[in-house]
Amino acid sequence: NREKLVSRAQDYYLEKQRELKAMQAQDGVMEVEDEWRYYHEPVVRPPKGHLWSTGEEGEGESHGSEQGWLDTVLRWPRGEMPTAEMLADLLRAEQARDIVIVDLGQCDRRDLGTFGVLMTGVTPQHCRRLGEIAAKATEAVKVPHVEAFCYGTRKDEWVVAHCGSIKVHIFTRDTREEYKLQQLWETPEHFFVPGDFPHYLEIYGTASQ
Repeated sequence: NREKLVSRAQDYYLEKQRELKAMQAQDGVMEVEDEWRYYHEPVVRPPKGHLWSTGEEGEGESHGSEQGWLDTVLRWPRGEMPTAEMLADLLRAEQARDIVIVDLGQCDRRDLGTFGVLMTGVTPQHCRRLGEIAAKATEAVKVPHVEAFCYGTRKDEWVVAHCGSIKVHIFTRDTREEYKLQQLWETPEHFFVPGDFPHYLEIYGTASQ
């Protein structure tokens, strides 16, 4: 596919060059140049630190920049793990919604980490952007032996940023309502209902019986 696109672009360019030479003979150079400029704007690589728009309806093509959250992270102490509240405030400024911090220790889920931060993104693209910011911010403070990364694509409706022992979960609104992760952590006895495990059979007695 790539080769075909390149070939078609070259053919089109050569065709326009032939038209240009023909127009030069008739003193009509500007007409061909204007036509080329109008229909074929060049593809420009986004500048470093570019953040794509959230994709929210009505937002248009406006994009953001990393500079805003980077300025905040520069004020964080180096070599120290950011708190869940710091990450929540950082992402709240990036339009994350309905942020909840769950103490995983109180839920007897320290196997998952120390804190879970749940939030809602506007679109899958926005969820991915928030996850990337959380991971990059954690990496920026250079905590020894702590690795941060974001798991998910720009099409996923549930993105997870692993920020050391803090797990940041970003959902679209419908996905958050569907999976009810906060309820699973805090009140698992109310999360599961009869029939959730149809393959499980409770067998009474012992092997000798």
